[in-house]
Amino acid sequence: MKLEMIRNIGIISHIDAGKTTTTEGILYLTGVIPRRGAVDEGTTTTDFDEIERERGITIQSASVQCEWKNRHINIIDTPGHVDFTAEVERSLRVLDGALMIVCAVGGVEPQTETVWRQARRYRIPCVAFINKLDRIGADFHKAIEGLRTRLGAVPVPFMIPVGVTQDFRGAIDLWELERVLWTPDTSDEKRSPLTEEDEMYLSAVEARESMLETLAEHDDTFAEAYLEEKEIVKKDFEAALRRACLACRIVPVLCGSALSLRGVHRVLDAVADYLPSPSECPPIVGIHPKTYQREERPPDPNGPTAMLAFKTTFTGYGKTTYLRVYSGAVKKGQRLLNSTTGKMENIGPIYLAQGKKRVQADTAGPGSIIVMDGLAATTGHTLCDRNHPILLDAIPFPKPLVRASVEPRRASEMDELMAALGHLAEDDPTFTVSTDEETGQIIVSAMGELHLNIIGRRLNENLHVHARIGNPSVVYRESIQNEAEGIGKFSQEIDEKMHEAVARVRMVPGKPGSDVIVSTDLTNERKISPTAIQAAQEGVIEAAQTGAFGFPLSEAEVTLIDLEFPGDRSDLAAKVAASHAVENACRNAGIRLLEPVMDVEIVTDPETVGPMMSDLNAHRAQISGMEMEGDFQKIRARIPLAETFGDFTTRLRNLTQGRAVFTMQPAGFAPVSPEQTKRIVGL
Repeated sequence: MKLEMIRNIGIISHIDAGKTTTTEGILYLTGVIPRRGAVDEGTTTTDFDEIERERGITIQSASVQCEWKNRHINIIDTPGHVDFTAEVERSLRVLDGALMIVCAVGGVEPQTETVWRQARRYRIPCVAFINKLDRIGADFHKAIEGLRTRLGAVPVPFMIPVGVTQDFRGAIDLWELERVLWTPDTSDEKRSPLTEEDEMYLSAVEARESMLETLAEHDDTFAEAYLEEKEIVKKDFEAALRRACLACRIVPVLCGSALSLRGVHRVLDAVADYLPSPSECPPIVGIHPKTYQREERPPDPNGPTAMLAFKTTFTGYGKTTYLRVYSGAVKKGQRLLNSTTGKMENIGPIYLAQGKKRVQADTAGPGSIIVMDGLAATTGHTLCDRNHPILLDAIPFPKPLVRASVEPRRASEMDELMAALGHLAEDDPTFTVSTDEETGQIIVSAMGELHLNIIGRRLNENLHVHARIGNPSVVYRESIQNEAEGIGKFSQEIDEKMHEAVARVRMVPGKPGSDVIVSTDLTNERKISPTAIQAAQEGVIEAAQTGAFGFPLSEAEVTLIDLEFPGDRSDLAAKVAASHAVENACRNAGIRLLEPVMDVEIVTDPETVGPMMSDLNAHRAQISGMEMEGDFQKIRARIPLAETFGDFTTRLRNLTQGRAVFTMQPAGFAPVSPEQTKRIVGL
């Protein structure tokens, strides 16, 4: 298939905005499935995991393909819950465009903001679909305003809804000024021109003029014709809309109801017409793994092979790896270089995924999303032609925010538990496993309580390993308050050899929210072997991972400024001495704890606001705003993650008689008070 005919898109949104229902509608209209599944019944194509079916939410991103208007569309349905944003991150890393679903009732919600920022980071063009216009409380114009004010986007609606809630029937095509009525559960539509006598005529004309003005502001070619009042034909309008969308200057907006299939066919049209093909995307950029020189790979089917592994999972097929092909052709029997590990890998059968099902393919070219079994490659690894090596950028993932102890049901099952946890950690880069050196406990870290709960379910139900996970606690971080230096010494006889070293480091506060930056500035560097310097740097990094109180150090720059050996050179001594130097520098600099905080939005009845505010204040929340949203009151606040554990949801329900709803998303880290710090570290 020609590159110009391929579309790689992700479906992104806040939880419960209708991503999976929209995906089902797309698959049904394109003939991939004979009938639509339902989220509530657990029968959808992309939510095929038993836990997803039970909870009615997407936990893992899933890949499907379909055909529309001679375009081959690869779709990844992504999660909307904040605990699983890593799935969105790795999906957007390999996609060319995005379909953002916005609930007409909830509007732009916190996780909508998160996925929008992720899409912007990768410069991914977006089309927006205002969904659920047939629901009570739906407000198309409020959703559009949310795109503008909360996301900073430039929405360009080229249709506006006809009717509202139960009277929603279709849309006004603003270019044609036609009323388009959609037949439920089909792609059929009935068109009729608007006349001046129509009650929607004036609002449609006004919306059309606003659409053209906005487009003229963001496309120079269109602006010239528009301002000079030249005749503009539909072809010119659609070309301008596409150019501005591909340049990420605007967001074309559609409307409808995925549940009744109203408008879903127009979504497919927009994906085909306005989102990019792989040939319209910039060449993928990486480095040569040996020379570190910049390398590019345009989407050339005859070029050297280059592809990125963006997801792994352990299934009934064993280890399954999802990859995006950027250049060249991939076929069974090839041997490709894993430039991340430096090892060669054998390419087995190639598959295209349709949710849980898969279809074997003979070969795959640029723009393909493929699945393979048995690869050693894991998330973020590059597979490429050994004669033309390239190392693509790894995928960044957020660090875990909560942790808990885990233990096997029986001591004899420890090895089985560790193997299963290793599989889960390889599947999910935001899930980590470690051992507490003091207690010997296994510690697992994740993005939130739900994430930990899902991990426990997968251990027991998917991997058949029975384990007990303890109560979650916050993953605090440490930062330094002042600039300081620290000296570390190590002197010990090991195996009849004396290991001695003295190291000195300088620490300065870093940028808020940054990780530790490690560098070297040795005056006697030429006299020290590279292996000793590397060992000292490893000691610095290891010490930074545990800080002064056992939490990871952040927001600091650490420089190794001196390294000496009183006796024979010892790499081991260099590592330990540098580690001690960091510990001493932390004490000299003054440590403060940082805790993860969450932005929370609560929508409740006005009469329950008082009790709700009192509860928030009692749990260290900072109120950032209040506003009326229809008949309800919306409260925005920032609250420490630790205060949301356990009975937060129960308290909310009790205080509001079960009428309030809330959403949360990470808002970074904030300093812990001295009193709270003493309690946490046991001083």
